[in-house]
Amino acid sequence: MNTCAPTFVVSTGRCATTLLGLLLGEADTTLVLNEGQIRDALCQGPQVLKALTLENRIAYEEPDLAVDILREKRQPQIAQLAKERGLTHYVEIAYYLCPFVAALQEVFPDSKIVYVHRDGRDFVRSAYVNEVPDPMPVGYTDPRPLDATEKFVAMGRLAPLPGSLQAAQWDTYTPFEKNVWLWMETNRIIMEGLRSWPEASVMTIAMKNMLTPEGLMDVANFMNIHTPLQRTEALLKRKINSRNSRILTHWSTWDTEHRDAFKRLGQGMLQTLGYEANENWQVAQCCS
Repeated sequence: MNTCAPTFVVSTGRCATTLLGLLLGEADTTLVLNEGQIRDALCQGPQVLKALTLENRIAYEEPDLAVDILREKRQPQIAQLAKERGLTHYVEIAYYLCPFVAALQEVFPDSKIVYVHRDGRDFVRSAYVNEVPDPMPVGYTDPRPLDATEKFVAMGRLAPLPGSLQAAQWDTYTPFEKNVWLWMETNRIIMEGLRSWPEASVMTIAMKNMLTPEGLMDVANFMNIHTPLQRTEALLKRKINSRNSRILTHWSTWDTEHRDAFKRLGQGMLQTLGYEANENWQVAQCCS
């Protein structure tokens, strides 16, 4: 792989991509960044590249700026890292890359991209928590004072575009509804951006399928990063970034109000991604 042809991993967040990064980053000539950081199983840091948290919102609201942002804040930095560290592989995993998907292909035409998706009902449960402060803020919280990190992430979090129907109704949305919308819209812009990519340069995988030894190896092989089956099996036994303060019970127990709200905002995307539900709202199948 050309050292200036990175691989990017995009998702809504809460899709086990930290675990994926731990697997991929073991080789000395491979650099894997999660939100610009080198991660281990216990903590964040160091921050190697600036997180594009605020730029996430800018690129969503003004897509024409996305290419210029990448050319200023990623292209030269990645090239320098590859040269200084003698990298054979550079992998960047970040939710904030979602509005940049089309621009990534233009700026890095020889790169690859992996899209990991998750059942929206599970995403909402994982993102909507009552940790105060939330050390890993992803979704919208109940109204409360936010700490500095939460405020910063909130400034970059996607919200409906001015003038849209959702923007007009946004103040009436509950945090649950906002998180359903966030999941739906993030997946929508990822899929829209992927249309400009060559088919051979794109891998799409459901989180549930990735979280198997074979699934993790499939992703690694797509990136030309070779890892033993035993390593994937050992890694899957560890709990990484687990959430113990979820507000919502499992979605199979949700009341009619929550089910109707999800169906109104997210059922179309649920079906687009291949998560079919029967009358009892049980998943029947999921695409890979």
